[in-house]
Amino acid sequence: MATKTNPPKEDDLSRDLLIPPVAPADLKIVWTMKSEFQIRHPGQQFSIPVDSYERACSPQADFSAVFSRVSMLERVQYAAEAGHFRFPWIHDGQPEEIVFRIVATIPMTAPQPGVVHEGFPIDVEELIRQIKNESST
Repeated sequence: MATKTNPPKEDDLSRDLLIPPVAPADLKIVWTMKSEFQIRHPGQQFSIPVDSYERACSPQADFSAVFSRVSMLERVQYAAEAGHFRFPWIHDGQPEEIVFRIVATIPMTAPQPGVVHEGFPIDVEELIRQIKNESST
């Protein structure tokens, strides 16, 4: 079963918190679970129990980090689909393998409670640059 993370300490809230890297396979499995559920229940609000995700991930997975990174990837997908930038590595709702590898490790900050955030928790230009670089090798 995946591990749970501890809540941030009071002094941690004064600075950006980095979300730890995760295994690309864990990122992909949570993405796939969410996507398959959306396909089976189009247009419906849904909630998959957290323990279902945790059981699907590898035993050493930090589920909170996995879920944060999946959520960020969803935000990138929605923004790209809205025409905010070009992101051609998602086809019919499924990211290419390279996307999972890069999103699993790219530096990302956690949102802090009570703080208004604008933009993405990652540098989208850097994400695109890394995917392009990895794709060309």
